[in-house]
Amino acid sequence: MMPPGLSTYLLEMEQNLRAEDSGKWFYRYTKSAHHLLAAICFRENSQSIWEETKTILLPPIGFYYSIFHLSMALLFLDYQTDTNELKRIKHATLKNLINQRLIQK
Repeated sequence: MMPPGLSTYLLEMEQNLRAEDSGKWFYRYTKSAHHLLAAICFRENSQSIWEETKTILLPPIGFYYSIFHLSMALLFLDYQTDTNELKRIKHATLKNLINQRLIQK
């Protein structure tokens, strides 16, 4: 059974998807995939550095950027988010968008 908030989100998303927007969504999927790959790279490199050096200096930075890019990937797939909002986004703004658009929904 789907949580009530998720079913509402999915219904709203379905209402906002139109066939004529397929080019826009192709762009969004591509950008999302790009950020997802960056997130994976940051995560894997951070894990590798941690295992090889046991230093606590660099891995947390990489893990942070992994979460940053994962958040960007999610927002590119969120129908409520205008892609212009994601250009040159500041970290605090990204945190607020994730909270407002994805967590609270």
